[in-house]
Amino acid sequence: MTTYDKNQWLEQLERFPISLRTSVEKLLIPQVGYLAEAFYAKMLSDEDTRFFLTHEEVRNRLVFSMQDWLRQLFNTAHQQRAQQFFDTQNHVGRIHARINLPVHLVLRGASVLKTEIYELLRNDRNLEKNRLVGFFYCSWMMDQAMEMMSAAYSSSHDRNTKAQESYRLFSAVVNSEAEKEKQNKALLDWENEFLFGITIGDHLTNIIKIRDSDFGLWFTHKGMHIFETEKKETNLIAQSIEAIDHIVADQLVNSLPEQRIDLIKEVRRNIRIIQLNIDELFNKQSKLESGRDDLTKLLSRKFLPVILNKEIDYSIKNNKPFAILGIDVDYFKTINDSYGHEAGDTVLNQLGVLLTQRSRAGDFVFRIGGEEFLVILVDIKNLENAVRVANQLREQIARESFITPKGSVNITCSIGVMIHDGHPNYMHMLNEVDEALYRAKRKGRNQVVVKEQQA
Repeated sequence: MTTYDKNQWLEQLERFPISLRTSVEKLLIPQVGYLAEAFYAKMLSDEDTRFFLTHEEVRNRLVFSMQDWLRQLFNTAHQQRAQQFFDTQNHVGRIHARINLPVHLVLRGASVLKTEIYELLRNDRNLEKNRLVGFFYCSWMMDQAMEMMSAAYSSSHDRNTKAQESYRLFSAVVNSEAEKEKQNKALLDWENEFLFGITIGDHLTNIIKIRDSDFGLWFTHKGMHIFETEKKETNLIAQSIEAIDHIVADQLVNSLPEQRIDLIKEVRRNIRIIQLNIDELFNKQSKLESGRDDLTKLLSRKFLPVILNKEIDYSIKNNKPFAILGIDVDYFKTINDSYGHEAGDTVLNQLGVLLTQRSRAGDFVFRIGGEEFLVILVDIKNLENAVRVANQLREQIARESFITPKGSVNITCSIGVMIHDGHPNYMHMLNEVDEALYRAKRKGRNQVVVKEQQA
């Protein structure tokens, strides 16, 4: 990221007389509320920016954040604290990168503010003789802020892009052959259940769509990302999934008995297309082992931002909620103290296996660090379903005997639950689930808690 020289920046700032800057401060600081409201009114009318601003909490909070930013920008005392000024712009730039807000939309917003500021300067009698210089000063300050934000954005965005590519490669080769066999089996299981349901005369509306099957969830939330550079095969698979679900949900339900044979053949033809292309995709992949937690071999924290951003984007675009479970082993220190660290590692390893086995194909299981795990439940219908899954995991963990070199031990876990509420910033979800997990431990452990209420 570009390094800004504080002394040089202050020298450039001093080109504008303090009397002018003070006059601008007196004019604009009382108007920050108006400027922020005008800014967001304009931005919400823009289809490109509306995606990032529709969440009520974001919109409400950003109005106040914008006011604070404008106060700092034109506060003459704050300007003299150059490093603090730089830090503010860097922080904003990193936030923009985190939610993947395009730079051109930021610059568009700056243009809106400049227009509103110009109107305020034009109508102010105190700046009548210095309007041009005053507007140049305001524009220079905003351009400086935008430059600093863009530098921080670029640095953060580059890191995110590298992490995304690293995750894609990592995901593609995590026991590639075993994954191929697993997904082919999941596809075959769905086909067998479909044919069995047809054979016994099961009501067609009871047949699960292939998109909602284990294979469908895996392909939507993992496969398409793993193989995103292989457009030909992934497009063919996606088209076949859509064709099968159209036949199952629409055509078969409304078909005559004599039409069903041809429709069933069409389903099977699309299954073969999926199988051929899945095999082709896995055959193209090379081996890579990185980004995995050393002990449990689960996903590591390294890929958490990548996956959460991907799931947030999918959730908002498709109106498909997902949830996060923050899981922490209760009193884990006593296991290490009583049985030794080798026993503690064995327990964590077995817990990782249990969480993986109890998760669906499309879900993600992480070891965050120490005795803390995190599970992302994709396509979860509502908070109640997420809480039910969390309680089932909690109960299963409590029933399990964990085998260590010094005998078996029993553990319990506290679980915090957070369902995506439309917020575009993944850190919002992590903070919420951390708060819920903290409350679960504070309230006695071995329980499931959501942020605002006990589950």
